[in-house]
Amino acid sequence: MTTKAPDLKDMDNPWGSKYSESMCLEIINMFSEGKTRAMFCARHTICNDTFEKWRKRHPLFNRACDVAHDKARAYFDKMRDEHLLSEIDLENKSMTGINHAVFNRMYNTRFNIPDKRAVKVKGLGKAKDEKAMLKALMNAVDCGELTPDEAQKLASIIDVSLKVKDKIDLEQRITAIENANQIGVEDEGFKEEPEYKV
Repeated sequence: MTTKAPDLKDMDNPWGSKYSESMCLEIINMFSEGKTRAMFCARHTICNDTFEKWRKRHPLFNRACDVAHDKARAYFDKMRDEHLLSEIDLENKSMTGINHAVFNRMYNTRFNIPDKRAVKVKGLGKAKDEKAMLKALMNAVDCGELTPDEAQKLASIIDVSLKVKDKIDLEQRITAIENANQIGVEDEGFKEEPEYKV
């Protein structure tokens, strides 16, 4: 789009397009193809401030932006599902698919998904032992409260707790054996049993 001569009567948006309701459907269609807000603004030679003013002043456009956001997310969800598994061609040394690390960074940034989130797992605080804790995690995954990745990270904490407990128990046993050796436990109080022949 060629930049037009500035409209000096509209200093908030001197070069860009003027708002029209046709833009509501336009932004939905653009986002449905994975395009971004920056692309929409560039197409109409407007800045982000103007875009936000349009959202505040025009309820229909604001609603269209919400719908467009979900359409864009659905577009990328579909892309991720279609390329969930990468195929490797060993003969030609090539791989088809997407770079999931880059994709996830882009996806999380665009849709404001934090890298980490606070989670609450029902029954975890009342669990009597590690086995009950793991069961609570599995139930949370089954109910959709936790992603498998989140459950795995929490399970690793429980695993560390088990290892610490085992280490403490082992250290206590070794200390008891060492103390017994220092005191000098004799055979008094023990009696020999006769050997039985079969």
